[in-house]
Amino acid sequence: MKKILQYTILCMIFSGCSTSIPNPPEEWGIYTKKRTYSSAYSALNWLKAKQNKDWTWGDTDSRDVLTPLVVLSFMSQGEPPTSIEYGDTVVRGIKAVLERIDNPKRELLEPAKTISMWCLAETYAMTKIPMLKNPLKKWSQKGDFDFSTPWTFWALKAYFCTDLGYDEEIDNKLKRCLDTLRKSPENLSNVSTVVNASLQFGERREEILLFKKFWDLSPEEWRKSNKPILTELNISMIFWYAISKKERKWKDIFWGKIWDSQIIKKDMGWWSEEKIGIDPETEYVFDNLSEDDKQIYITSMIIISIAPRRWLPTFKILKHTEDNQEDLDLKLE
Repeated sequence: MKKILQYTILCMIFSGCSTSIPNPPEEWGIYTKKRTYSSAYSALNWLKAKQNKDWTWGDTDSRDVLTPLVVLSFMSQGEPPTSIEYGDTVVRGIKAVLERIDNPKRELLEPAKTISMWCLAETYAMTKIPMLKNPLKKWSQKGDFDFSTPWTFWALKAYFCTDLGYDEEIDNKLKRCLDTLRKSPENLSNVSTVVNASLQFGERREEILLFKKFWDLSPEEWRKSNKPILTELNISMIFWYAISKKERKWKDIFWGKIWDSQIIKKDMGWWSEEKIGIDPETEYVFDNLSEDDKQIYITSMIIISIAPRRWLPTFKILKHTEDNQEDLDLKLE
């Protein structure tokens, strides 16, 4: 009876969603396919097992941030609420995000609120779940925005890609966010965010030259960033937009090391800061994370970096022409 009720509720809430079973791109080759997908899905299995009884992820103080990031991990691999293997996990995670947003007794702090909106906007754009509309519209109209963080850009970009109606204010907020990021201190985290954002607007030349100042020929440079995992996500996105020799080198060297550093136990896998060689003190945008929470954060971010352009609206370019793409290829060689 319980399962029938769960199924009925699922159909009522998520009617209209289409089941998406991810298939590796044909051009990747058998070896790359096997490593990428076995790595990603062993990580999803681990995250599924880490979900709390209240449908969140993480310890008490970190659940506001980690829960939407984990939901994004599943969505980024094409595992929506109708997923056969992970659907129940995703449904519960989305409901947990909504409950924490709508809780009148406690307001979400940043960056948890913005990350939650990024999660809901991506999810709505992919699934058109009606109950996600109101919190997104309310946030877009009345939210307080920290324009100096990549979280804000990604949330606004995901909202821009929904069918909630063109909002000139959102367009202005996106441009203001990009302008603010351009004025941020020149470190690899901020610069990679600016380049990533600029590529999506078609504003490329100046940012690519700026990025080259910080980009060593070795893909190991990301480890030296002030925020390594955020930088890694940005660089992965940048090279997906710009197919070049550097992109291939990034795939071969960076992803090879990431795969090799994954901790595997049976059908589950995850990453830790020790294994991938980053300094956790410089990475996290929130304090006092437990070791388990650090692993959830790192694992979620790495999964989001694995081929999300096939699914997530945020990873679609807003403006694109063939001429600009050819120009970009030359600049990154």
